[in-house]
Amino acid sequence: LDFLKLSLDALRNTLGEQVFGELDIVYNHYPPEHFEDLEQWKKLGIKRTAIDIEVMDPAYFPVICPGKATYKPHSFWKSAQDASVGVFGPFGNTTGNIVLGIEPMSSVLDGIEERLAQGVMPRPVIFCSAPNSEYWGFRPPTADWLIEVTDRMATQYLAHIDFRSLAADVESGPTMLAFDRVQQKLQTGSCP
Repeated sequence: LDFLKLSLDALRNTLGEQVFGELDIVYNHYPPEHFEDLEQWKKLGIKRTAIDIEVMDPAYFPVICPGKATYKPHSFWKSAQDASVGVFGPFGNTTGNIVLGIEPMSSVLDGIEERLAQGVMPRPVIFCSAPNSEYWGFRPPTADWLIEVTDRMATQYLAHIDFRSLAADVESGPTMLAFDRVQQKLQTGSCP
């Protein structure tokens, strides 16, 4: 909390209070040990959070995310997201990345539904293996799998979120295929 304050105070002093107040500062970090610190984050100028849980099935968490699991279990990370909804607000204000293609589709879709029901907007990114990583050589999901899962996810998002009135921007692009599908469904009128 002290380092966050130091960094944000320096930014505020450099930019001035008015410009600093206009910044959309998203804090993408490990969740705080004490959820009350989220209130302090907000007072310091954080507007939104991105607490990345990476996987939806807690059984995968210690294997896929050993560093995060050493810090706290999957349930703690989800509780931190829930606490963030209470402080920063739902959906565009409380997000977190998940990685598509490293767990079964049913786990992804069940987890998306559960997180959306709590006001958390998971941001799906597509798995790809990186050179020199433990996952180098692992196959990414197939195009057919990605089309199916992102289409089903887009339907889930649209059932929970009114994207037309969402204050925060929802990014689309090569890693955010599900949100591209949301935009397509909104443009064609094929949404709830």
